[in-house]
Amino acid sequence: MLAVTQENLRIIGPGNNARQQAMIWSNSASHHLMTINAHNVEISGLGFTQTKNTYDCIRVSTTASYFKVWIHDCRFDGYGTGEYGVHLGTTYDSPDNCIEYNK
Repeated sequence: MLAVTQENLRIIGPGNNARQQAMIWSNSASHHLMTINAHNVEISGLGFTQTKNTYDCIRVSTTASYFKVWIHDCRFDGYGTGEYGVHLGTTYDSPDNCIEYNK
């Protein structure tokens, strides 16, 4: 699991083309692939594969309210078993977020 806690962080992969994409995946994970607990985070050009149906590829706002998260040009796959691509705030607010141009 990757835990993003640094504000103003950009994680930029090579793109959303399947042949060029850097992948973050798990077939036996007992957690979300990435959690974002910081303001002003950008995630772009990565692929996420989560095959456990109770966990997310990316979970935003697991410890407090966070804002201005931009997730774009990523690929999400669970081979039919993954629960969510991106899950925003289950018990906390996650306002002013943008999730666009993903597959």
